[in-house]
Amino acid sequence: MPQPTIDAETCIACGACVGVCPCLVYRRTKDGVEVHPEHADWCFACGQCMAVCPTEATRVAGFDYAHFPPLPGGVADPAALEALFLSRRSVRRFTEEPVSPEALGDIVRLSAMAPFGVPPTDVEVTVFGTRGQIEAILPAVYTGMEQFMQALKNPIYRFLIRRQMGAEMFDALVEHLLPLIPPMCRMYRDTGFDAATWGAPAMLLFHHAKRSVSGKENCYVACTYAMLAAQALGLGTTMIGIMAGVIDMDKALRAELGIPDGNQCEISLILGHPAASYRRAIPRAHKTVTWVEQPPRA
Repeated sequence: MPQPTIDAETCIACGACVGVCPCLVYRRTKDGVEVHPEHADWCFACGQCMAVCPTEATRVAGFDYAHFPPLPGGVADPAALEALFLSRRSVRRFTEEPVSPEALGDIVRLSAMAPFGVPPTDVEVTVFGTRGQIEAILPAVYTGMEQFMQALKNPIYRFLIRRQMGAEMFDALVEHLLPLIPPMCRMYRDTGFDAATWGAPAMLLFHHAKRSVSGKENCYVACTYAMLAAQALGLGTTMIGIMAGVIDMDKALRAELGIPDGNQCEISLILGHPAASYRRAIPRAHKTVTWVEQPPRA
């Protein structure tokens, strides 16, 4: 594990690192602040101590203060943030205008700012920067869908998949997603219409090492940040789960895309310039919201 240190000559004993460290790595002493000798190995390199230190006295192995740029003044205006949320919707109709490499680079960079479970981040991103790159893998994707549907007719395979996914998730998949796959495949084979990526000019694929902690959750949070970053740049997006699932099952396609053997594909994000101009927000609300009115019983 990374070993944190304190530069005694520059430390002013303010205690900021003591107050912020989630692992209790630092402690106050009568002479100032020190790395707790029994907790030094608890550090998981979140960087919080370096982010708050006023004199750059705390250090974590593998980090440099050049990695910690000063924060800009102020935060997002709440009204502007709400406007961004209201304007976002799933977009499945795009113009043919490509997404610039600069915009894609900004989106990926901003998505990396998402919080993650346990450092260091385990999220990896594969970028499809052109429609041609997406179309090149579509034959394999639709073949994979058809093969998956065929395999589910085998009761043994069906049992194993259900056991692996969990009964509830598998039943939801069977009820909501699987009925859509046959018509999607027929449309693609008969007309070339792509209902998996909807003609999007760009796509991001998020994946992670299978042995990582919170890898699935980290990918979804990073994808959400990418979605909002794209919205702020005037682009439309939709999360597409089936692309990640089919790619994950195809060893040859994974190898072609350079996805490491030990990685699991979690979610993809299609993006491009929306073909429609929306005039109104779409109503959204949680199914239920319950406020706890009194402390729970001891």
